[in-house]
Amino acid sequence: MRNVHKLHQLHQLHPEDNSRAEAAVPLSSTGGNDGGPPMDLLERVIRIEAAVPNLATKGDVADFRSEMYKEIANLHKEIADLRSEMYQGFAMINQNIEKQTWRLLMFFFGTMTPICGGMIAATYYIATHTVK
Repeated sequence: MRNVHKLHQLHQLHPEDNSRAEAAVPLSSTGGNDGGPPMDLLERVIRIEAAVPNLATKGDVADFRSEMYKEIANLHKEIADLRSEMYQGFAMINQNIEKQTWRLLMFFFGTMTPICGGMIAATYYIATHTVK
């Protein structure tokens, strides 16, 4: 415990000097978590202190969560609006196709019936008057 206190005092005197971390007593002789050289306590404390400002607080998480819920609600509204617009567009396309289908049928039956009738009459005339 005495070594830990000494390392803490050393860090307070020279927080920017990492060369003294090498002179401190290592925490264990088995090496670091990644199998590398042993990491002393001062180096561990320095790494933890460097990471602390980047950690989120409960308030940060709550703010982020509320922002995410608002954004998700906005996305749901935009998707619903888009679906509504799509259904309106599909309904209009369906109406136009139906109108065009009836126009084509009326054109076909309006023009093709007399033509087919004339062709049938011509075929009948040829068949009955040319054969002797």
